[in-house]
Amino acid sequence: MSEAMLASIWPQPVRDGVLRARTWHLQQYTRWMTRAGAEPRLALVLCAGDFAREALLDACGMAHVEVAPAPVTASHPLAPALAAHNGNHFNTTLYLMDGLADASPDTLRTLDGQRGQLRRMATWVGVLVEDLATLTALQAHAPGLMRSIQRSVLVLGDAGVPLGETTAEALATWRAQGRVAELAFAEALGAHAPDYDDLSRLLRAGYGAALSGQAIHPERQRVLSLWTQGAPSFRLDQAEGAAADAALRHGQLSEDDAARLAPKASRATRIAIRGEAPPLSTWTSGTDRLQAALIRAERRAEAGDLDGCLSALKAAEPSLEGPMPELAMQALEKTITLLGFMGDRGAAQAALLRMDEHVPRLASPYFHALAMEARARFVQPLDPARARVDLLEAERIYRTHGYPEAAAAIMEALA
Repeated sequence: MSEAMLASIWPQPVRDGVLRARTWHLQQYTRWMTRAGAEPRLALVLCAGDFAREALLDACGMAHVEVAPAPVTASHPLAPALAAHNGNHFNTTLYLMDGLADASPDTLRTLDGQRGQLRRMATWVGVLVEDLATLTALQAHAPGLMRSIQRSVLVLGDAGVPLGETTAEALATWRAQGRVAELAFAEALGAHAPDYDDLSRLLRAGYGAALSGQAIHPERQRVLSLWTQGAPSFRLDQAEGAAADAALRHGQLSEDDAARLAPKASRATRIAIRGEAPPLSTWTSGTDRLQAALIRAERRAEAGDLDGCLSALKAAEPSLEGPMPELAMQALEKTITLLGFMGDRGAAQAALLRMDEHVPRLASPYFHALAMEARARFVQPLDPARARVDLLEAERIYRTHGYPEAAAAIMEALA
């Protein structure tokens, strides 16, 4: 578990939260398609639970998108209608690739080799996955197709979410590539004890309540029960580690106390307070190095070293296809604020563009609103009216999806 994710915000449960989340995800998907122009649109549609497929079809209908079936079969891994498609600027057809649950490894490998045909001009394709076993098989036998996916769409139903299982190799790949929607999907359908980071992602996607009442792992049931009861600072079994992190980073400790707490703290905190990190080749994951850099940025800011803080924030920002896009948003938000304070609007604008590129990966109304708020505050000195409109929209998203404190902060600033 990452120290950055330990401090992550969980939404409060909201009435009809699953319906609101599903509507938001599908609206983001259909807008992305219908604004494509001549660009291709290749999406992984993670769809499970009662009414999920129906909701997908309804959303496409409301957006005037025609859904054409493109079943995957052993004789035709790429449906003939899709293979023959010649797109243009006026395309309104989504080819929905179904039948993957019954596809053999050989069929998936053949499909992997044909993936170039799915990214042709003005071609819209949705790779429909409705269970965890199919998603895992795609990762194992069609990794090239998975890397070609432009956007992952998470559509979960109100109930009836099936159990499933995946492999450690698949999870490791999704984590290394920062594939948040796939990790949230695996968390929703998995029967294992909850992983803190991935459960946080599922909640921020808006689908925590979709799991209520399911016959799933007892620890998951306990976690969700505490969440729905509104436990304000519930963090699984990590409270002691969080206290150790806070004490080591900000407390005035004796050597004995520091030695006692250090083994309980996250590796990122221990390295941040010790100084320079070891060579990256000695790490099992680059996320530890990024977390340590983010902590060092905070320490440089507390010391008044703005240039040192900016350098540390740059080191803390993962690549666009790297792990932990949540870390990127934290680093970029702080970077934009600092650059604005320093008057470097050109660099701040570049950071905003990078933030916008990360947002679709995060599959979260919260991060969508956060990016909108950051851009509005950047624009505010030059165009207060436009900034106000965007801030009010960010406030609405926060309020609708269970973030009343963030919504209240915007309204207080606008008052």
